[in-house]
Amino acid sequence: MPPIATARQTATSVIPRTARAAVLTAQGGPFAVRELPVPNVAPRGVLLRMALGGVCATDAHIFKGDWPGFTFPAVLGHENCAWIARLGEEIATDFLGEPLTEGDLVIPRVAGCGRCWYCLCGGAMRWCPNRKSAPGVGGGLALSGGWAEYMYIEADSLQMFKTIAPPDVAVLTEPMATCVGGIERSQLRLGETVVVQGAGPIGLLTAACARLAGAGRLIMVGGPADRLELAREFGVDLTIDIDAVRDPAERSRQVLAATPRGFGADLVLGCVGHPSAVGEGLQYLRPGNARMVEIGNATGGGSFPLRPSPDLVYKNSTLHGFWGTTTEHWISALRVLERRALPFGKVVTHRLPLDRAADAIAALNGDYRIDGRTALKVAIEPGAK
Repeated sequence: MPPIATARQTATSVIPRTARAAVLTAQGGPFAVRELPVPNVAPRGVLLRMALGGVCATDAHIFKGDWPGFTFPAVLGHENCAWIARLGEEIATDFLGEPLTEGDLVIPRVAGCGRCWYCLCGGAMRWCPNRKSAPGVGGGLALSGGWAEYMYIEADSLQMFKTIAPPDVAVLTEPMATCVGGIERSQLRLGETVVVQGAGPIGLLTAACARLAGAGRLIMVGGPADRLELAREFGVDLTIDIDAVRDPAERSRQVLAATPRGFGADLVLGCVGHPSAVGEGLQYLRPGNARMVEIGNATGGGSFPLRPSPDLVYKNSTLHGFWGTTTEHWISALRVLERRALPFGKVVTHRLPLDRAADAIAALNGDYRIDGRTALKVAIEPGAK
């Protein structure tokens, strides 16, 4: 594969005193584009000029008030890629030791304090009680989220990864890290029959990871049809459209019929985000040490009927939850995206300016359509007009 040109922009010599940001003013909105002060860069601070900020289902849940402890008003955006506008004098390299200069494209990861029990125990940094730089954490309105022209972070709570991927691929690093972590949790073995529930960005990227990790037969249950068409480009062998097959029992029958000898799947990866899909996914499993990993239910309530004996015990099945990516997951995700072995550049379907943040949230909380087209991954492009 030919080398990928470094995604870099010429450094801007003049930093404005204020920056435009899409501010979520309260639960349920509205969004308002406001001018926020750009802070002076401390010795261990980094000022980033935003390239793209992904729109996540988490943002849609925050909008509805489903995220406990979130404080309003806030600038959303935790799936980010940005150019370095200013480096603090004590910052010379990224997390992996790569030299940094103004104009480099980086993936910022707002990490924890790096000192508490949660940060020092594998996979638990997500629960760090000392995080101060994430959107909606600690109160106060600041340029701490990616839906703004600039983003400022103190390096003690930041990991940065320099990248050669273009922005519309690099912005997928955070969701891709979730998918990498889910695959790791699943202990997928070469040649296994795998079912992915959900054809959204997490479902699609999880299917990509499963294919690259050696899945044999790869089945996706989801919709709408144009998302499933793209899934086939990512190596999915069979798609089952939930808009065409509305009966869960019939979907289960079709899944089982598509597995070797009709026994069922070795592994189900749940990427839907609705509790009822978990119960349905358990029906796809074959008897005998099959697994299901639930990735999609990141927040919110709800329940599903579970029959412990026939659904878990009789089949000797295992149901895992996955939450909380590690630094290793981020590094692996970025390396896969940079290699571009699959058409990752097709995942971002819409790039919206700051004043259309509400349209992005409405699509995720509604029919997943923007400007007459199905939205797969939406990104906020602060520099767009």
